[in-house]
Amino acid sequence: MATLPVSREKVNSEQTHVLIKALESFIVQMIQVHTLGLMDDNRTDQAHGTEARELIIALQKFINSLIPPQAVLEEENRGAAEKVLEEDIVPVNDEAINKTEKPPPHDQSPLFQRALEETRHFIFNRMPIRLLKFNLDGTEIRLIERGELWRGIASAMELAFDEDSIQTDIQHLISNDYESQAATDLAVSAFCADYQRYAILSHTWLQSAAGEVTYGNWIDQNFDQGYAGYRKLVTFCRVAAAEYGLTLGWMDTVCINKESSSELDESIRSMYSWYETSTVCITYLAGTTELRQMHKDPWFTRGWTLQEMVAPQDMSFYSAEWNLLAPGEGDDKAKPGIMHEIVEATTITEKELLMGGRHVPISRRMQWAAKRQVTREEDRAYSLMGMFDVSISTAYGEGAERAFVRLLKEILNTNTPELLDIVNHGYVRDSKPSFSTTRTSSLIPPSPRDYLWRAESNKIWANCRPKIPINLTPLGLQIPVLLIPGISCLDLPASHPQPPFMPWNEAHRPAISADILKYDVQYRSQFMPAHDKHAVIFAILNHRERSTTIEINADLCYAVTLFPTYFSKSHAKVPEDGTTVSILETERPIILKFDRQTNDPSRMPFNKADLEPHGMYLRTLYFR
Repeated sequence: MATLPVSREKVNSEQTHVLIKALESFIVQMIQVHTLGLMDDNRTDQAHGTEARELIIALQKFINSLIPPQAVLEEENRGAAEKVLEEDIVPVNDEAINKTEKPPPHDQSPLFQRALEETRHFIFNRMPIRLLKFNLDGTEIRLIERGELWRGIASAMELAFDEDSIQTDIQHLISNDYESQAATDLAVSAFCADYQRYAILSHTWLQSAAGEVTYGNWIDQNFDQGYAGYRKLVTFCRVAAAEYGLTLGWMDTVCINKESSSELDESIRSMYSWYETSTVCITYLAGTTELRQMHKDPWFTRGWTLQEMVAPQDMSFYSAEWNLLAPGEGDDKAKPGIMHEIVEATTITEKELLMGGRHVPISRRMQWAAKRQVTREEDRAYSLMGMFDVSISTAYGEGAERAFVRLLKEILNTNTPELLDIVNHGYVRDSKPSFSTTRTSSLIPPSPRDYLWRAESNKIWANCRPKIPINLTPLGLQIPVLLIPGISCLDLPASHPQPPFMPWNEAHRPAISADILKYDVQYRSQFMPAHDKHAVIFAILNHRERSTTIEINADLCYAVTLFPTYFSKSHAKVPEDGTTVSILETERPIILKFDRQTNDPSRMPFNKADLEPHGMYLRTLYFR
């Protein structure tokens, strides 16, 4: 900085006088407060602040009076006049003083504002309502709400934000062929990630409810530190801190206020997401002491723990003594020893688990839940919301069937691929619809247990997406189908050519077979006089309708059989569009196989114009 020549004559006498008066006032105030005790402690800081500000303002004006006007210097060698500015003297003010004590504010930084908004959105929309906060050694545990968490994180982000570093990261990504926007997104998200980390506990509640520390217990401090539930809480926090470097954790016993119906409803709807976005899911198996007995743990039998196993990106399994069952880095679900135990306990395969629950066929996911137990019967449905990425309101007291049907109706409202897999189950006598409930079709089961009998091929519904919505209405389940008549093999004369395809599973009555492809028009008379109980119409659900053709899967035709009243001794009565029909009961789904040579059995085409001459019809029906 250039040195300014200062002479006594240049000092503004008025500014000097003001400075001296301000200094005098400040000193007198100090003497009165600290020597004579004329002010109480509450006003002392206020007085100091007022007098100090006046002193600083006077000092600023005094210094400004010392600065000479800009000089205009002539450059001797060139003979050209150029203006030369003396170096500015930075005014002394509160802002300048504070800059030496904390980093500058980032209010004007678009990157910082974006980071704040991204983190704020994550906290209020993806993180639990309430969390346990603790030190890096797991001590000083307390409950905090989202608002308090956000304020603390926002302050920490401001202190840590380094725009130059983030800009460097952005440029590095751009140099590696990232688009500018994508590079910015990644760099900002990487900075935010450190402020979005929390552990989550998966466990089974103690048999004695009094042993768990609930939200009400914690608020009232009404619990015994000798409780097994309290020891579990404390150990969870210690493990999260010591082994994963986290200072936030969530467990359902203490973090949900179940006295608030709105909070309970939000928690149930959000549970899958909370487990999915957690940094680590610490899974405590209270009934397991060593890896080889893990599959016997009660944790695998509970309804809620299904989503707690499927949703997390990183899981760690701990024994009853809080020892890791599979030490080492990475997600425990990917470790062979753990995977073997999971398959043994659940039948969920490694491929299914690693591909994520939401990418597995609907009927298979239902099968996972079929034998799991819940305390409240409605939880059998509520615990599956996240598994199917849907949300329904909770209404304890409505009953298990009504809750489950509401879940299925919500699934039908989605654009889930292979949506028709929702009807892939057995149709048995005890699952007939009760018309006093919302279940108006036997194609809609009353419970996940009905999916224990399902057609196992995952290719049944490939490329099969109905052109109209599949709706559960008061008339029944509305579905477009391809109708094909069939007759029992037992009714055919021995000389009659045998049908070349059979159902893979027996129907409720004797095995039924048919082949309209071989029975062409000349054989239609064989269907006319058939006895009612031995004649059926197959309704094929997994057909694909094109502009001029219909395609079916020759190897995997999923069908239900219509009740035989649609045949008489004189003619075959085919239901018209919009008709409500009933189906025959079958313990397992019926899969038809057409014995016909084709290059691609999954795409056997028929011209629409040829359907009716062969006894086949396209219909949209309501299935009771």
